[in-house]
Amino acid sequence: NYAQKKSFKVWFPDCGNGEELYSFIILLDQYGLRNQCSVTATTISDDKISFIQKGFYEGKSEKVDIANYNKLPFSVPASSYFKILDNSLQLQSDLLKNIHLIKQGFDTPTKELFDIVIFRNILLQYTKEFHKEKLKYIHQQMKPEAYLLLGTNEQLFLPETMFTLYSKENKVYQKAIV
Repeated sequence: NYAQKKSFKVWFPDCGNGEELYSFIILLDQYGLRNQCSVTATTISDDKISFIQKGFYEGKSEKVDIANYNKLPFSVPASSYFKILDNSLQLQSDLLKNIHLIKQGFDTPTKELFDIVIFRNILLQYTKEFHKEKLKYIHQQMKPEAYLLLGTNEQLFLPETMFTLYSKENKVYQKAIV
C-alpha cells in the first residue's frame, strides 16, 4: 500500500498522448499522494512533450469525461482539474508540476529504479517479439517487487520467473523475486 510509504517512484515508459499520465496525476491528487510520488514520463519526441504540456485534447466528449470522473468517489470537483471548451478538454497546467517529462526511448536506461511502471495500451500495437524485448528492459528498471500495469486487453508474453500475476481483472503484475 503506497499510502503508507514515505515516497515511491512511478514511470510511464511511453506516455502516449498524456491522457493516462493526467488521469494518474488526478488520482494521486485525490488520494493525497502527490507529494509522496515522483513521476517520470518518457516519450521519443519533443512534439509529444509539447503536446502533453499544453494539456489540450480536441474532440473529447464532455459528457463522457465528466461522467467517467463522477463515477469515482472524488471529493474535488472535475472543474478543479479541467475545463470543457467547445468539443475539447483543457487540463489545468499545474497538474504537471513536479512531473519529469523526458525525451527518450523507453529502452534507454533511466537513472533510477521504479516502484510502479504504467505501460497501458502500448503493447496492443506491437508483436510478441517486441513485447518480450521491451518488457525485459522495463523489468530491469523496476525495483524488487515493483508493479507493472498493463491495459485490460493486453497480455504478458514473458516467463513467470520475471513477473507474477497480481490482479487478473486489472492486469497488474508484480516483478518476481529471483
